[in-house]
Amino acid sequence: MVVEFSTTIFLFILYQIIQMKKLLLFLIVCSSAYKLNAQAASYTDPAQAYLRLALEKNDGGGETVRVGTYKVMGTPYLFGEQHKSSIYTKDGNATNVKLSYNTYNQQIEVYNEVQTKPIIKEWNTIDSFYIQPGKTVEFSQPLFFVGAAQIGSTEKCIFQVVSTGKKYNLYKKYKSELGYVSTNYVQSELRQFDLNFEYYYTDNQQKTAKRLKLNSNIIKKEFKAVKDITAFVEDESFTNNTEFSLIKLFLYLNE
Repeated sequence: MVVEFSTTIFLFILYQIIQMKKLLLFLIVCSSAYKLNAQAASYTDPAQAYLRLALEKNDGGGETVRVGTYKVMGTPYLFGEQHKSSIYTKDGNATNVKLSYNTYNQQIEVYNEVQTKPIIKEWNTIDSFYIQPGKTVEFSQPLFFVGAAQIGSTEKCIFQVVSTGKKYNLYKKYKSELGYVSTNYVQSELRQFDLNFEYYYTDNQQKTAKRLKLNSNIIKKEFKAVKDITAFVEDESFTNNTEFSLIKLFLYLNE
């Protein structure tokens, strides 16, 4: 009886351990899936995703950029450096060159075959430029940018042209800031580049840029006098893929 009782207890305990392992494995899988989905949702913007990959490759032990008293990880350049381009400025134009867009100080660095150092163009001298896609970046079509003065904005920056139409135009402003490194607890001077963005739009009649706050109620109120846009801003895709939804919205507004 003692042997049978002990065997029963042993089998019962073994069964409980197996069930606990199954539960633990299930929780780990769920947790991993949640983290992956959260990361994907956080970096649906391709430029932010590019920077995140650069930071992961750095992993605290790679090259840093000196900004004031800080050593900064990552890159301030939108999609990296030296893209094929043409640029138009108040000082003159340059075609078939390479340039880098520094989103931290809002400068354009232009490279040609003659000079070894780039020519620096400030944000307030820019009329327009574009960058061509390369082999390793997260966009497949040329990206077009304009200076703030071109869209009636007083912001000290450059804007990406997202969508244009006969009534409204949609733009995007990128801006890098210095953020803390969550994995760093020792080096007080260590920072990382955090890339943020905001959307702006212009009314072709008023020709003044206005920031578009990504809140469904605010956007509905913004265009209430024009059209009912409830279906666009309350759809699930507005949260999961905001830019795609905004492009569809502005196509609708421009009909």
